[in-house]
Amino acid sequence: MCSIGPKICHYGTSPLLFRAPQQALDQEFIAFFGGTQTFAATTTRPYPDLLAEQMGIACINFASDGGGLEAIIRDDTLRDIGRKARHVVIELTSPAMISNRFYTVDPQRNHVLVRFAAPFRDLCRGIALDQVTTVDMLPALLPQPLRQALEAEIRTAWAARIKQFLHHVDRPTSLLFLGDAEDLSLMGQSALMQLAGEGHTMLQIRPRRGAGGIIDTAGHSEIAHRLAPVLQAAGLVPPPANDQIFAVSSGTAVKRSATKP
Repeated sequence: MCSIGPKICHYGTSPLLFRAPQQALDQEFIAFFGGTQTFAATTTRPYPDLLAEQMGIACINFASDGGGLEAIIRDDTLRDIGRKARHVVIELTSPAMISNRFYTVDPQRNHVLVRFAAPFRDLCRGIALDQVTTVDMLPALLPQPLRQALEAEIRTAWAARIKQFLHHVDRPTSLLFLGDAEDLSLMGQSALMQLAGEGHTMLQIRPRRGAGGIIDTAGHSEIAHRLAPVLQAAGLVPPPANDQIFAVSSGTAVKRSATKP
């Protein structure tokens, strides 16, 4: 009998399932947080594994399948792990996968809707909300004014939660966006600019995807290739002696010599 998907493990008291093998946290490491794309159930070597091989530093994958920022923020173990990391990389999953004043998502599988707030139900009279089970089903059912109100609420909730997590972790952070333009718009330009202004590196990558929109093996190689110089520029590994690195600030990459400032 062949197994389906990667072997899994736990860290601390977290209820979330992570890719095995479990790695020691008493070493220098980069922590990778995220959701389905970083967990990479259909890939044998996701991009954190590839980066560990390239960079010679432990790159530990703390992503959970179906999870997102909501799962990370709710998890005391993950927040504490983030504080121990040398550097943190966060895959920015869809902002709609965060509980807000209109609805609550499942604490572990953040794309699943658990309940709608009573005031939101009152606004949605005549809409079959009981048939909506995931966050991606909701916008298409709403009239334009209500959809705009929902987007504004999602944007506000996401900005507050990402700032909350970054403040708690208080570590150098790279924010990795692998989604589509709609999710990027939901995050809000002002919030993204503020995060960049606070010194968080931001990188948008549109990797190759396979069936079902899941990033395939080539896509993970592309992510690792793009992330490596960003992490080198952050001082995590010595730069190649005869090569160039990229100084990345606010999402803009600037080439500079590896031997000159």
